[in-house]
Amino acid sequence: MANKMAWDKPEIRQRYLLAFEGRPVDTTRLTKMQKAHRVCRCDPEWIAKLSLACSHPHGRNVIKDPTAFRKQQSINSRKRIFTPEYRKHLSQAAKNRSPMSEETKHRISVAHKVLWQNPEYARRVALARRCSPNKSEQKLSDILLVTFGQDWRYVGNGEVWLGGRNPDFINTNGKKKIIELFSLYWHKERARTKDDTKDRIEHYKQYGFGCLVVWQSELKDEEKLIKKIREFTNEPTC
Repeated sequence: MANKMAWDKPEIRQRYLLAFEGRPVDTTRLTKMQKAHRVCRCDPEWIAKLSLACSHPHGRNVIKDPTAFRKQQSINSRKRIFTPEYRKHLSQAAKNRSPMSEETKHRISVAHKVLWQNPEYARRVALARRCSPNKSEQKLSDILLVTFGQDWRYVGNGEVWLGGRNPDFINTNGKKKIIELFSLYWHKERARTKDDTKDRIEHYKQYGFGCLVVWQSELKDEEKLIKKIREFTNEPTC
């Protein structure tokens, strides 16, 4: 529609004609190419090669420096300045979107739960997300390392999966113990509407693991936290 409106303006048509003035147009050659394409489109092998050649040019195997690529993408997105009219149009289009039914939400939830039961799927998703310890997990990891040595290992990067769930820390001293770190941002609202702590403990209990839930706010009092972990691991307090 925008092109049609622009083509209605004589000055734009004139600029277009001047830009292409003097360029030879070989209609015979174009006709031969069209005939060749019609023949090729009937060949499944040619179609497969074309599909492979037209795959996304910015795939992971092509990008040499992913960090620089993401940085450039961020710069490009900031350059996009939408007019107030266009923003209003986007907002209205989003509001008119029909909401997802409860039945559809349930089907999607069930399908994803089945997928997460597959360790290979869970591993690939964790690898794609490039999971790594955040600041709170790193702080707890340092506390565990200083106090308990190598008895605890961070596995929240997708290294260990139990029934579709990835614990944060696991005991490496022969005890089937797990520590989950809950943040206020992600778990507070869920804990208010649902006992997520009890649900997590019961889930790991099915696989013979004891689970200790540590809240982010508990990291402020290290002595109290260490005492809580010692009691959980049945170690004598100092």
